[in-house]
Amino acid sequence: MTLPKPATRAPRQPKPIPRRARVRKVRKSTVAALRRKLWGLVAKYVRERDGHQCVTCPAHGVHAGHFYTRRIASTLFDPKNLGCQCETCNMYMQGNPGAFADHIVSTYGPAELVRLTARAQIKKQWRADELRMLIAAIQHDPAAFEMAYYEANL
Repeated sequence: MTLPKPATRAPRQPKPIPRRARVRKVRKSTVAALRRKLWGLVAKYVRERDGHQCVTCPAHGVHAGHFYTRRIASTLFDPKNLGCQCETCNMYMQGNPGAFADHIVSTYGPAELVRLTARAQIKKQWRADELRMLIAAIQHDPAAFEMAYYEANL
């Protein structure tokens, strides 16, 4: 005696995902996320400003290097503290500070090197509103970024 085959069931339809009734809050960007975003924009601006030419040697530059290191927040985004550098100068020669100082003096004058040195002694905590203002300035007009930076930080 053979048993009848069980009836095949129709495949289960997935339940629709209910939509939330309340609107989700827009997350505020953290200061760290804003710093990363601004750094990406500033690095691109510096490389283009210097024509992708290393300011410390005659090589082709692919990095945006600092005269005073990134650890010093007060000069982190300072356009005159930044220059396009090749990988050798920036990574292996720790920024090639002697040649970078010569570049700053020849381009901006000795007073700028003194100003940067004094500025590097200041402790700075970047605030989210400052970073947002600089991001908006560089996205709107990269050439006017330097003016916006110095108006906000001097």
